Amino acid sequence: MSRPLPRDDDPDRHPAWPDFAWAVAGVAFTTLFASPWRPTLELANIVMLYLLVVVVVAYLFGRWPATVAAVFGVAAFDFFFVPPQFSFAVTDVQYLLTFAVMLATGLVIAHLTARLRQQAWQARQRERQSTGLYQLARTLSGAISDEQIAEAATPFFARSFGARVLILLCDQQGELVVPEAAVLAGFGPVDANMARAVLVRDLPPGERLPTVEAGGVLFLPLKAPMRTRGVLLLAPSDSVPVAATAQRLQLETCVALIAIAVERVHFVTVARQATVHMEGERLRTTLLSALSHDLRTPLTAILGSAESMRLDGPALPAGHMALIDAVRDQARRTGELVENMLDMARLESGVRLRSEWQPLEEIVGSALGARAAMLAAHTVTVALPPDLPLIECDATLIERLFVNLLENAAKFTPAGSAINITAAVEDGAICIRVIDNGPGIEHGCEALIFDKFERGQAGARTTGLGLGLAICRAVVEVHGGSIRAENAQAGGAVFSIRLPLGEPPPMAESTRQADP
Repeated sequence: MSRPLPRDDDPDRHPAWPDFAWAVAGVAFTTLFASPWRPTLELANIVMLYLLVVVVVAYLFGRWPATVAAVFGVAAFDFFFVPPQFSFAVTDVQYLLTFAVMLATGLVIAHLTARLRQQAWQARQRERQSTGLYQLARTLSGAISDEQIAEAATPFFARSFGARVLILLCDQQGELVVPEAAVLAGFGPVDANMARAVLVRDLPPGERLPTVEAGGVLFLPLKAPMRTRGVLLLAPSDSVPVAATAQRLQLETCVALIAIAVERVHFVTVARQATVHMEGERLRTTLLSALSHDLRTPLTAILGSAESMRLDGPALPAGHMALIDAVRDQARRTGELVENMLDMARLESGVRLRSEWQPLEEIVGSALGARAAMLAAHTVTVALPPDLPLIECDATLIERLFVNLLENAAKFTPAGSAINITAAVEDGAICIRVIDNGPGIEHGCEALIFDKFERGQAGARTTGLGLGLAICRAVVEVHGGSIRAENAQAGGAVFSIRLPLGEPPPMAESTRQADP
């Protein structure tokens, strides 16, 4: 007999006719081998030879060929070796017991050997699965992008399942991305609706992954610890049934590994972006702080020198006086830009509020006085109700808020336009509105104008760094409020500020009522 090694396919498969032929051939070979030794060999030794054939056939071909070998072995032993030879007749009744024990022993040996063969085959399969999963896990652990995850998964599924795969992932908003050209090789276009339906299925913790099949393709959700990250499409071959228990468990393990790798890459990307953003903000704040401090001293000196030269105005020519006024105005304007940069740097680094109960009309009046020159060509109307409660705030920062809003309105509205300031208590908060009747805000820029250094198209025609509204938002947020901008129906821009309404102390309230 040849074939010294067992087959490596499934031992539970239905045996083919060559397997039975090898079993009969083994019995025939043993009979031919033992026949010349009949005068010298005991019958018990010949029985052992036939049982050895049963063991070998069971190891190589399985249970049923070994059963055939056991039956044919008993028949050959009776026909060729038990007297009378070449006849199935038995002269000694004791040989019937020998035949029965020989057959029973052969069947038991066939069963046990086939069982050991099956266990050995299962052990080899588990070893291969464990090795494949280890290699996949090791490859996925080093993946730093979704493309590398797909590159690692494709050959693994082809090698382990003989299947083709396609991985569909979610975008930042959690929506499944299905490219228009998404085609699974051999199965045509991908059913995008089915993939999205599998994605949104709510699986209780611990439930096995559902297998949804459509057009010969299995849809499996990539369920990670946090949430489902996408859908894996598997096109198995007919020769590898993934519905089997062992294959199913391996498939679920592979899908779980891929889902965890996708989620890890997602969080790594988020962490990298957050780190880059934090480093950029830190560098920007440091530059703003350093630049503003370095500019403050020379600007103060320039402004002081211009004021001193202006005191000597009568002794200077008229043209020199105009130059001095220009230097003074530009130094003052540059100083205001430096103040904005300092305010932005302080707010981003974490300012400590000096909150006190303040009347809103005093803060607004102080801001109007600080921007009186810029607002000289505008009509400013302040309509604050007399029963408006006090607000707990840092008066300096809130004044800076109104200064920047008034300056913004003066810059972006033509001379002669009106600016209205109103306030009211709405839904447990103080709502303050600064309204102008200028050209309004560009469509789609209502939120962008509060970003740092964002000036828009209209801002290109005015001076400034684009920090005023960013400071306004930072001041409002540090007080626990909110600010938004929108266009009024009658034209112009509306800046709405909501500040939390607290409980003023009784003494502060009585003091305010007694104040003339």
